[in-house]
Amino acid sequence: MNKFLGIHTIHALSVVCACTMSISSLYANACCVTNCSTSCYKNCDDCASSKTFFFVRPLYQSVRPELIAGFRNERAGAREDGRGGAIDIVPFGSKSGKDHRLASYFMPYGKTVLQASDSTADGFPNGAADLDARQFGIETSDDGFKSTVCFSMNQSVAGLGLQYLQRFAWHDATQGWWFSASSPISHVKNTVTLAEKIESQGTPEALITNMTQAFRQPAWCYGKVDNCAHTKTGLADIETKLGYEWLPCPEGHIALYTGVLIPTGNKPCAQYIFEPIIGHDHHWGLMWGIQAGFQLWEQSEKERSLNFECMAHGQYLFSNTQRRSFDLIDKPWSRYMQVYANKAQAQLAQETADGSLATPGINVFTRNLKVTPALSSNMTSALVFTAGGFQSEIGYNIFYRQAECVKLACPWPTGENAPALKSRTQGLGDPAQYGLTNPVRTIAPNAILNDPTITENFGTLADYEKNIITINDIDLCSAAHPGMLANILYGSLGYRWDEIEYPVHLSGGASYEFSRKSAAVMNRWVIWTKGGFSF
Repeated sequence: MNKFLGIHTIHALSVVCACTMSISSLYANACCVTNCSTSCYKNCDDCASSKTFFFVRPLYQSVRPELIAGFRNERAGAREDGRGGAIDIVPFGSKSGKDHRLASYFMPYGKTVLQASDSTADGFPNGAADLDARQFGIETSDDGFKSTVCFSMNQSVAGLGLQYLQRFAWHDATQGWWFSASSPISHVKNTVTLAEKIESQGTPEALITNMTQAFRQPAWCYGKVDNCAHTKTGLADIETKLGYEWLPCPEGHIALYTGVLIPTGNKPCAQYIFEPIIGHDHHWGLMWGIQAGFQLWEQSEKERSLNFECMAHGQYLFSNTQRRSFDLIDKPWSRYMQVYANKAQAQLAQETADGSLATPGINVFTRNLKVTPALSSNMTSALVFTAGGFQSEIGYNIFYRQAECVKLACPWPTGENAPALKSRTQGLGDPAQYGLTNPVRTIAPNAILNDPTITENFGTLADYEKNIITINDIDLCSAAHPGMLANILYGSLGYRWDEIEYPVHLSGGASYEFSRKSAAVMNRWVIWTKGGFSF
């Protein structure tokens, strides 16, 4: 029976895992797209910088090590002549690593150190600055401001996972139905740090005198950095599953299941960069999968055995509406550029000769988006060694998630109501030099693209509607998390007291989640302890 079961279990696993991985490979490499019905305009390898939203894979979810290690379906039958139930309680915690690589995901050009200046001249040893300080509200009378800013980001999570497992309608203790419900209570703390070294202050002409102040200015409604830790605590989604298992014996087992992901967490609101999120961004989801295992080796007289366990899980998350920021195509960090919200504002700037009148771009380029994460797949394989009540396991988890599809939830404004990039004002008291637009301007203080004289022929108020930002100019890819491939290595150690009236299990473990290259995956350590009982 051992040989028979092993062969058929391996075959079933190979079919399911092959299907799961083939689907995953298709979607994990899916391009970042500005419209879900069109092809992408750039390779996905270019999508992991100048992004505005980062998806952090929630802890204590299907087939993650902290959920399954030391607690699988057999625990529901651990009590002889019991009710077929089991409960697992899991305190856990995690800490991210490679803080600067995570920061590069949000920064322009994949950098973590940026140079800002309000001068178009080359003011740094390596040439021109990365950021035009005037776009951030910093003005000096002598174009003398220069600073270097560095970003660092990290996340820590503490939580308590709860899982309930129940068998029912079993036949001769060999096959039957089971139900499970699990969810973590999580406390997420995200910290974004902006460190600034002012090279030259210049002679300030505005209230904002440095980049640290700029990123927390009250005029910005979104995309801010305040050097404070932001936290969120709550129930991080509920997973419910209904499955059928057969051949549940020491030599092997196999089970199929389907389920529903019930959202209980929060959505992004985009007020701060890298905001804490509980769960899967409040998406509803459908789940399906297979759990299987078979015995590789047994020494019955010493109650020793070595088993192979494999679980493959698929998931589809439905769309919802979220608040996210975005850039313009081929203009990294253009979300922070100053704009005229509409023609009326440009006209007011001209009539009042007010060179400072503008709208922060982050307020215009942050909108409600329809976000569809769609498919992801997840597989864990493990070797489980048992010696009496002692049990240990080592394993590997691989997770695929396709690139998010994002669309505007509401129509983009057109004509006189559409925004336009503000030109760098030449001024000198001439009203004709105010209210001008410059569609080629970038976030960097480029002497050619930012020259206000280039708007004399095409950036006048009369030409406003020729220079507006249209739906074809916005880069919704910058608001979408790209396709990702994450790996986890883990180990756990525990003991089971199955001879007592209500069998008890205790264990602990640790895992490391990583991606060798992609900044779209958070590298982090996770540790956990768990305990529970069968009844």
